[in-house]
Amino acid sequence: MNRVEPASWLAWPRDGHGDGTADRGGGTALTAALLLCLCAAMLVGVWIAGWVDSIHRARSAADLAALAGAQAHVGDGDACSAARAAAGRNGALLDSCAVQGGRRDFLVTVGVRMELRPVIGGSRREVVEQAIAGSLQREDSGEPVKTVSAPP
Repeated sequence: MNRVEPASWLAWPRDGHGDGTADRGGGTALTAALLLCLCAAMLVGVWIAGWVDSIHRARSAADLAALAGAQAHVGDGDACSAARAAAGRNGALLDSCAVQGGRRDFLVTVGVRMELRPVIGGSRREVVEQAIAGSLQREDSGEPVKTVSAPP
């Protein structure tokens, strides 16, 4: 049986370009560049995930501080000191606190400040969130405020 050699235009040149110059290490450099891009993308993803987590923690701290303030207000306590304590227990600082209305119909508005992690040079270092708790109607829309009830 005769062995048929492939046409020279089908064969891959063994020395790179066929002119005697070998293209050695090109695949390694390409692989290293792709791995570097992949690592950079993963690092950016971790940073974004950390920032989203910080924002969610600040929102939760604001909600809990507003609820604690509302519960203290109903029980004849100081709403802002209760909100400050609740914010502190959740790793946030109370930035603002306001109580509107009486003992039955009221509105507690709090703002908390929390560190944005991871901290990157040139970017924001803090996140500020606000929350509202109570049963008073909003003055701007006339609709009831979304009421979040806390256990007595």
